[in-house]
Amino acid sequence: MLARAEKSLPGARVSAIRVLMERAIDYAGLFPPASLEMAHAVRNYARYRGGPDAWALGNFVVPLGRLREFEAAAAGLGTEQAIPLSVILPGPEFDPRDLDSVGSFGEIRSAEVRVADPEQVGVVCSLVKPGIDTCFEIPASHDWMDVLEAVSDEGERAKIRTGGVERGSIPPPIDVVNFLTECARARVAFKATAGLHHAIRGEHALTYAADSPSETMHGFLNVLLAAAMVFGGAERDDVLNTVEESRGDAFRFSESGVEWHGRGLSGEQLRFAREQFMVSFGSCSFEEPMADLRALGLI
Repeated sequence: MLARAEKSLPGARVSAIRVLMERAIDYAGLFPPASLEMAHAVRNYARYRGGPDAWALGNFVVPLGRLREFEAAAAGLGTEQAIPLSVILPGPEFDPRDLDSVGSFGEIRSAEVRVADPEQVGVVCSLVKPGIDTCFEIPASHDWMDVLEAVSDEGERAKIRTGGVERGSIPPPIDVVNFLTECARARVAFKATAGLHHAIRGEHALTYAADSPSETMHGFLNVLLAAAMVFGGAERDDVLNTVEESRGDAFRFSESGVEWHGRGLSGEQLRFAREQFMVSFGSCSFEEPMADLRALGLI
């Protein structure tokens, strides 16, 4: 299902980069390579929500089996406002009563789950409570369209894994383009996850270990702009070139929109694509993506 529109940033004139990145980063500090303790991750989220970059912060990502642990950590902070959660389900079959483990300190906005066939989509939708959006991760080795059609029929969302902590876990650009194209064709909004710590495509370490291997990682600006292009009906080659762009100065943002290599999207086009197609992306770091945007002079 194409995403529900949310209230936009206040003000008559908002820079295109803020439109593109508004509530875009779901904080997944519990997951590799950060793998933080619950109390540390929840503390980080509370600090980000009270900081100058709060406008870019989305949900807190937490496994279903750790909801009680989350509640205890959040209670220790004495947060006045419930933290929006995206809950990772263990699989298509789970005990829906576990979703009730969250109390007054968290609010489940979405669920995420990996599925292998269309029938599993229906099983999950029968278990997840109304009002919780569900993102279905589809393995790259499977037929996307069969599952995407089931997701579309249920009015839900898709999910793509764009990275990992091991060699070979990063999908090639053409796979990302194919996924975006098929989602648009099926009229299914999507979320991305993993590997999108950096704004622009480039060579980076896969983990924080001193001896970590490096690979070419996707940039979140590349993926978000490519998605906006697909949503607007751009040519496939232009979308692929955007995913593959490795020069940070290629993208020129202003209050009116963004331009690169003779292509362009207005602020309103970006806003519409974010509201209807590009839900968010998960990252185990919130600080790294924002630092990259600052280094590029975009915020």
